[in-house]
Amino acid sequence: MKSAITCSSLQDPYVKYLILKMVEEGNKPALIIFISKHFRKNKYIFRSRIKDFLIRTEIMKKDYINSLREQAFLDQLSSENKIYLKYDLLEICEKYSIEVDNFNSLRDKRLGEVVINKEIETIINAGGGIFRKNLTDLKNCKILNAHMARLPEFKGMNVLEWSFYCNVKPSVTLHFIDSGIDTGDIIENRMVDYSPSDSFDKIRTNALLVSVSLYLDYICDHIKKNISVTKQNTETGRLYFVMHSRLKEIAGKKIAEL
Repeated sequence: MKSAITCSSLQDPYVKYLILKMVEEGNKPALIIFISKHFRKNKYIFRSRIKDFLIRTEIMKKDYINSLREQAFLDQLSSENKIYLKYDLLEICEKYSIEVDNFNSLRDKRLGEVVINKEIETIINAGGGIFRKNLTDLKNCKILNAHMARLPEFKGMNVLEWSFYCNVKPSVTLHFIDSGIDTGDIIENRMVDYSPSDSFDKIRTNALLVSVSLYLDYICDHIKKNISVTKQNTETGRLYFVMHSRLKEIAGKKIAEL
């Protein structure tokens, strides 16, 4: 099976870990779809120096936040798993002869053409933005996403935290991406282990490791033609948004209670 992985950072430890585990399983990705934010420049971006400064400041802010998240992932990994991460993404891909192609965004028309021409059957979502019809409407390619909560109950943002807030133990749902928000067919839901003293960062890392195992199992089952899915009931569940810090404090206290 030919697979591809989307990403937007050359240093993301999660993406590197996922690639190396796929290589280890003998199912390396055929393509890394690298979405570079530095090429997403609107033609009006340089109309004024002030606007350019504000945009650059926002990019730096996002890069800083992403670096904190990546460091949190690294901090929670065992020493054995950290061995996987001593190379950067390009070095890993060069070492294992994995093609990397750069696109302005997931909406790039060329991306759909590349996926078709390379006969990619599965795209694994590991970052890069929101998928559009140029990919979701492809007939012979499925897009996989590991959602950090149970579907269809918890759609949207910060769903790990919202799960605890609603007194529901954490899990990861592997599903296909369609044109809706977390509405695609469900493949599997798997529980996430945690301890009462764990932080959200620790539990999120556990969830990310569960997501890797779900991706690997899917690829294996796909090769064996042993995939079954469950249609989501779009009338159930709720769409959640970014959680306020005060609500997050309440959710954090529930970690020890569930």
